[in-house]
Amino acid sequence: MLVMEVVDDDVVYAGVCVDATGREVDDDDEGDTVEAVDVGMSASGWCLGDCGYPNLSWLLTPVRNARTRAVERYNEAHGRTRRIIERTFGLLKARFQCLHLTGGSLYYSPKKVCRIIVACCMLHNLALRRQVPFLQEDEPGDSRVAAVKPVDSDKEEAEKEDVDNRTTLIQQYFQ
Repeated sequence: MLVMEVVDDDVVYAGVCVDATGREVDDDDEGDTVEAVDVGMSASGWCLGDCGYPNLSWLLTPVRNARTRAVERYNEAHGRTRRIIERTFGLLKARFQCLHLTGGSLYYSPKKVCRIIVACCMLHNLALRRQVPFLQEDEPGDSRVAAVKPVDSDKEEAEKEDVDNRTTLIQQYFQ
């Protein structure tokens, strides 16, 4: 089961895509095991991914083996911001015990499990808007990383351009 979630800094889900097959999730998926919802993701800015994701023009990842103070500051800011998604996973599991206590196993068909996860994310947003309190303390969540592939057919050229974009960002904001 792959779950790719996009959240803002207020732990509100902006988008979620769940795939029960374990395949890479992409825009062309029309299988009945994939459930996705876009609940208002902004077109500006970047998404953050951990080291399990490739660096893409729209997806910023940490720099391995930071050699300058600017890159160290970038990695520190990235880590602080990335912890928001981990906190959001924990909040979701705390609010919806079916996602937490079962140890990652819901005893339904893969299609229904995908729908349950998406529904939990949407209900989480509604509960935040209505200020519904949590019943128990937030526990740290874990994440499962979905692989994301570059859109460009020339992978090496796309990867170099994406690294150059990240380097420019570091130079502009972290020097």
